[in-house]
Amino acid sequence: PLTPDVRHPLYSFSKLVTATVLARLRDEGLLDWDTPVVAWLPEFAGGGKDPITLRHCLTHAAGIPAVPLGGARTEAEGDACWKSLC
Repeated sequence: PLTPDVRHPLYSFSKLVTATVLARLRDEGLLDWDTPVVAWLPEFAGGGKDPITLRHCLTHAAGIPAVPLGGARTEAEGDACWKSLC
């Protein structure tokens, strides 16, 4: 049964939603494609990633190697994925 506790994995569909929101923010002058990611996410700094911009991420040109993230079905798993990426 569908209840408020049921989680729906979005997988690649989330890319469409994210890109739409980011494009709207850019159109409103609230976001610049060429701002480094670390300006919004300081935890991402270091390891040669500081120059990576939002444009790099959106065009899959950030140069980040495959990171074994696994699933992120809980907040703790999501935190572990983020820590691994950073």
